[in-house]
Amino acid sequence: MSSKFLNSHLPNTQIVNGFQMHTNQSVTLNVNTFQVIGQGTFGYIEKANVRTTKSDSNDNESAKSVKFVGAIKKVHQDPRYKNRELNIIQRIKSHPNIVDFKYYFYSMINNENSNSSNQMSKKQSSGDIYLHLVMECFPESLSDLIVRYHHNGMILSMLHVKIYTYQMLRALGYLHSFNICHRDIKSSNLLVNESSLTLKLCDFGSAKELIAGTTSVSYISSR
Repeated sequence: MSSKFLNSHLPNTQIVNGFQMHTNQSVTLNVNTFQVIGQGTFGYIEKANVRTTKSDSNDNESAKSVKFVGAIKKVHQDPRYKNRELNIIQRIKSHPNIVDFKYYFYSMINNENSNSSNQMSKKQSSGDIYLHLVMECFPESLSDLIVRYHHNGMILSMLHVKIYTYQMLRALGYLHSFNICHRDIKSSNLLVNESSLTLKLCDFGSAKELIAGTTSVSYISSR
């Protein structure tokens, strides 16, 4: 892993111009990342304290602040193409068994430092552009839960297996109603809250809308 990625994993506070996920309304985000909680093929996820300031639609001079602990997925963005993951997230909107994506913003990283960017621009000639997806933060993934149970000499009860399976299939049924195929179902992409027995599907980096007449690769795998 390059030094610029290692440096970006350090605790960091920044104020960026972001956008609400489903309305694209501009919003100011104060982001304090403090822990790496996941890493995949296409990016990594950091835990962060997020504070937002957004204008009230009925009074442009008034604003309210929203604070929450979120998870931020950072992926490289090729400015020549639209981001398929972002487009799919904005299409499916909200569902009780799909992780809640709240905001997104862009940044540019060069060899020396990281600079926040108000929006992605083709005019930027140096540095790499990254898309940041701000979502709700869950205690652990199903993979983490299974490993934790194994280390403690425990196994999931059949009732819990049924509850989690139902929620996973419910999320997939919702996606399929939009002709969207997730294409990366695995325990690490299923977030769970054991105290409430809630499961939510995440990571749409491999997802694709299946359109009649178009072709898709016969095999896809994350490494």
